[in-house]
Amino acid sequence: MPAGCSAVTTAVSCAPGGRGEVCYIRLRCVQMTLESFIDKLFESIFTVDGGLPPAPVKYLFDLFDVAAVQHGLTDPEVVHAWKSNRSASLVDLTMFLYA
Repeated sequence: MPAGCSAVTTAVSCAPGGRGEVCYIRLRCVQMTLESFIDKLFESIFTVDGGLPPAPVKYLFDLFDVAAVQHGLTDPEVVHAWKSNRSASLVDLTMFLYA
């Protein structure tokens, strides 16, 4: 349990008509607990081993290659621009969800 989160505050329920500050404390404790797990998840996903790209990133770009073939994109410059724009939008989405 994160520092500052006692068993007393996490055991209190957020019933309607209850005290809002207790609910805020409980939500903040849950956020702090989940944040450590999410940090570890992203660290394990994006760890680079031996100069190779992380496996999830390689899989994602392989998936983009398959989608490009399915949509009939054959020009290498168009495929590169498409993958660059897609990966940038995914990074933006990840940052939005994580923030």
